Amino acid sequence: MFAKGWRRGAPAITINDFGQGKVVHVGVTLEGDSLRALVRLLCRLAKVPRILKAPAGVRVCERRNDTVRLVFLMNFNETVETVKLQGEWEDVFTGKKRRNVPIPPLELRLLLSRNA
Repeated sequence: MFAKGWRRGAPAITINDFGQGKVVHVGVTLEGDSLRALVRLLCRLAKVPRILKAPAGVRVCERRNDTVRLVFLMNFNETVETVKLQGEWEDVFTGKKRRNVPIPPLELRLLLSRNA
């Protein structure tokens, strides 16, 4: 809900059923925690699976086809962060098999899984 101005009391975001899905109307600019919360909500509504759980400040991106999954782990923190993985992955940079991946500050790790 808008807190002030001519839109005071009006909804800032609405979600309505439409056919077999939902329509989300966002009438406000979001950033930071509010934007992250909206993206989490939209992913949940669209049943987008979570790639994996990562610490705050670690961005996770995935690319895949029928036989290969690549996961990019980017640490935007100034401390080492560790990501725990499901199954065994290969660190593309070192060739080592990993289940837990330490990521140095402001660094990237690229992981590979075959037969995705």
